[in-house]
Amino acid sequence: MHGHLLVVVCPRCGQNAPIVYKGIAAYCTACGAARIPLTEKSVNLAGQPAQIGGTLARIVGWLVLGGGLFLALLLGAILQAIFPVSVAGFVVGGGIAIGTIALAMVILRGGKSLREGGVSEEKSARTQAIFAMAPMRGGIVRPYDVAMALQISLEAADAILTDLAKTKPEHVSLEIDDQGGVYYRIDSSGRGRVRVDAFDARVRASQARVAMPGEPLEEPEEEQARARRAAR
Repeated sequence: MHGHLLVVVCPRCGQNAPIVYKGIAAYCTACGAARIPLTEKSVNLAGQPAQIGGTLARIVGWLVLGGGLFLALLLGAILQAIFPVSVAGFVVGGGIAIGTIALAMVILRGGKSLREGGVSEEKSARTQAIFAMAPMRGGIVRPYDVAMALQISLEAADAILTDLAKTKPEHVSLEIDDQGGVYYRIDSSGRGRVRVDAFDARVRASQARVAMPGEPLEEPEEEQARARRAAR
């Protein structure tokens, strides 16, 4: 439901940020300002109905599988006991077992797909919130900031930021301050940043370049440093 609502930016910070519910009150995940409930998707609720539905579907699937196989075994045994010289018990019991397994697999796969969709929606909402809060903090975001803004645990916040640093290295990088504290530098402008492997490629190219007569080769360290300064 929340994914189809009209996108409304925060009137205070101007960011397209999801809201977070604290009790029944809604707040902007970027700047913390009060927001009108139900006007934007929420990081508390995004994907939750799908995840709950997926979990219930998997429970139903396992119940169907267990109950169906038990019924197949019971009927097969009864029929086989009544008609010991025939294969009626095997035919009936086997048919019920095959139908049960097929039905259970459909339910279990549907539940898994539904749950994965809910997890993806939840992750998308949290990522949107983190990228919206970054400009409000000068591009520097710490796990504590995310935990407070999204109302999640510090461990969950750190896991989200670590995953973003791995999957979006052109926009998110893990850095350490002078006191040894960990923070994440986030570029939410959409331009991205020059990857480290691009620096390495340029350095290797400079090392492989053949100098013209009378032209001194540049030192690799100087070339790399200049490339990093240019990228900043």
